[in-house]
Amino acid sequence: MNIDYIITLVCATSISLLGIVILLRNPTLKANRYFALLALSISVWTIFNMLSGGVSTNKILIDMVFISGIAVGVSMFLFMSNFPNQDVIRNKLTLRFMLTTAFMCALVFHPEFVREVTINEIVTGPLYSIFIIYAVFTLLLIIIAIAKQAKASKDVKSRLRIRLLAWGIMLYAIFAVLTNVIIPLLADDWTSSRFGPVSSLFLVGFVAYSIIKHRLFDIRLVVARTITYLLSIVTVGILYTVAVYGVGALFIDVSGVTYSQRIFFAILALLIALTYSPIIRFFNKLTSRIFFRDSYSTQEVLDQIGKIIVGSIDLHKIQKSTLQVLLEALRPSYGGFILKDYQGNVRVEDFVGESPKFELDDLAVVLKKVGKRTVVYDELEQATSDYSQMLRKSDISLIVPLITKNETIGYFITGPKKSGNIFNQQDKSMINIAANELAVALQNAQRFEEIQAFNITLQEKVNEATRELKVTNKKLIALDEAKDEFISMASH
Repeated sequence: MNIDYIITLVCATSISLLGIVILLRNPTLKANRYFALLALSISVWTIFNMLSGGVSTNKILIDMVFISGIAVGVSMFLFMSNFPNQDVIRNKLTLRFMLTTAFMCALVFHPEFVREVTINEIVTGPLYSIFIIYAVFTLLLIIIAIAKQAKASKDVKSRLRIRLLAWGIMLYAIFAVLTNVIIPLLADDWTSSRFGPVSSLFLVGFVAYSIIKHRLFDIRLVVARTITYLLSIVTVGILYTVAVYGVGALFIDVSGVTYSQRIFFAILALLIALTYSPIIRFFNKLTSRIFFRDSYSTQEVLDQIGKIIVGSIDLHKIQKSTLQVLLEALRPSYGGFILKDYQGNVRVEDFVGESPKFELDDLAVVLKKVGKRTVVYDELEQATSDYSQMLRKSDISLIVPLITKNETIGYFITGPKKSGNIFNQQDKSMINIAANELAVALQNAQRFEEIQAFNITLQEKVNEATRELKVTNKKLIALDEAKDEFISMASH
């Protein structure tokens, strides 16, 4: 296989996988969707660039290279306009840019844009100069979006992530423009366009480094989990391949076996290993531990919580038992309750799992901003806001208010999921229903505790008053005896 094709496939596959992982991490965020669109556009552009590089002189392929290149520029601009801060570019400017892009796409198919296509040579027309102006204009818009993102970001880490991402995007854009626009225009030779796909490796490299080093997109756990799974599959496959081929060599003369046949035997052995039912059962158990499977029955969880609420009035018993059920279903790193006292101050109640990292003062500030809505960290668009930074610093991923009528009695909070997944719609629906029941149960348990405490206090006061009465009674008896003695003496 030609080395150009291998490089192209590696580049297209790398950026595609990166886009898919980021999209699956949290498809509700604009930035994640635009990055997936950017990754798809770069993959398509890379493939069309390969197909048009000497394989065919079809003008349609050349047109699709330009169209997909335009899509790359648009998706790159949209992504940088929404990551990490959403809509840093005014809507009017974005609309005008999209209208200009639509005009440019129509212009690509005009006969005077590309007049003739031959191997390693493209004869451009006068309209091609408009494309160069458009490419420079797009690059300027991307630079403006990056600058605005850096200005809108308040903390050092966010600026560092933007800087690394900007380097990847700019190196990709500059290398792609040089190899596919500038050099062919100056040298009148389109051979350099074959190296255009290599530019995507700049973007992949910088994004991957930011993910690993600076938690870009917060997908390190997802990547680690995927790598673990792939390594386990590859390792077992290799072991079975070696075992099957080695055993076969004991009974069959393999000196005349060609490399193609050996590869076939290896693939066959791998298929046997992966389709053998005990191995499948083993991998199911193994991947269950690796993936921390999030599947659960909402109704079963709610039924268990209902039994706990009905079966006890003890505040701490309700909290502990409920946490075990909820954390078994959601599988976060930790979870617990924050309840308010009669003065409105928050206090940390029972917790299960890892030790939470938040300070009580910081937590009180966060909870004031929560209000009466459920907050999921991964759904916050403004990833660099003070609020988001507080949640990240405190390692809080989910906050659910416990509300009875119009009173918020406390909150249920958790850390991130162990699996690296985000809290999905099933999780939010289940926890909101459970929160409504728990709020009433916990409030009743609090009232019961207060009544018990009041009864104890009242009993202590009664006992104290009784002791005082006994002392007073003894004094009265002594006085009465003294009076009788005095009267007896006086009568004599």
